[in-house]
Amino acid sequence: MAIPRNLVAALDEALERGDVPSSTDALEALAQYGEEALPHISHALKHADPEIRMTSLSCLVEASDGSPVPQFVAALGDPDEEVQQFAMDILSDMEDPRALPTLLAHLDNPDRSMRSAAALGLGNQGDQSLVPRLLGMMSDQSSVVRESVITALGKLRAPAAVAALAAVLRSDDELVNRKSAAFALSRIGTPEALETLRTLRDDPDPILRGYGNNPVRSTW
Repeated sequence: MAIPRNLVAALDEALERGDVPSSTDALEALAQYGEEALPHISHALKHADPEIRMTSLSCLVEASDGSPVPQFVAALGDPDEEVQQFAMDILSDMEDPRALPTLLAHLDNPDRSMRSAAALGLGNQGDQSLVPRLLGMMSDQSSVVRESVITALGKLRAPAAVAALAAVLRSDDELVNRKSAAFALSRIGTPEALETLRTLRDDPDPILRGYGNNPVRSTW
């Protein structure tokens, strides 16, 4: 389906004016035309306004038949930190092996939000060989990062993570991390994981007690 010329013209005019709402409308309309619209959407990545650049990134995902990994990797070098984080958040959701080197590189990012997103991204890769790298992050000073690591280990259903997740249940100061660890163990579902969950039968928290009394969650 051919892209109407007036739609391309509308985007060009809106970008030239720096009109964020009109640019957003035009980009979202162009995204409906799929791959044919990618050059026009990508052009907006060079705009001075960071909101327009983020909209362009979002529309790239919608318009692309695959995962536009290179554009998102490039956006991690954007001068605006919000654009960088937006790019990393979307990159971490892509189950695309091309994203893996970038995700691994950002596990040591000084920004905890970037480390957190990178860890979640490893969980979406479905690769058990990534488990040791995630286990190495279980002692991260940021509770937010630790929760993302726990979530990733649960997504990978990694039996090798059971001992580390059991340690979280015993000693992590953050209740949200203990709940995430219980959820991860229920997803892993090995006899060792389920036995670990049964130790929660008398936990003061009602949700954790629920895992202790019913560690097998068949819908997961």
